[in-house]
Amino acid sequence: METPSDWEDRLARWQNELELFEQLDEKPWVTL
Repeated sequence: METPSDWEDRLARWQNELELFEQLDEKPWVTL
């Protein structure tokens, strides 16, 4: 069973990846 701190760490990592994804999405030459 996961502890709340594990959950927060995973959420923080997910938010980090989302921010990076949004930064990439701003560049027109990036195709996904």
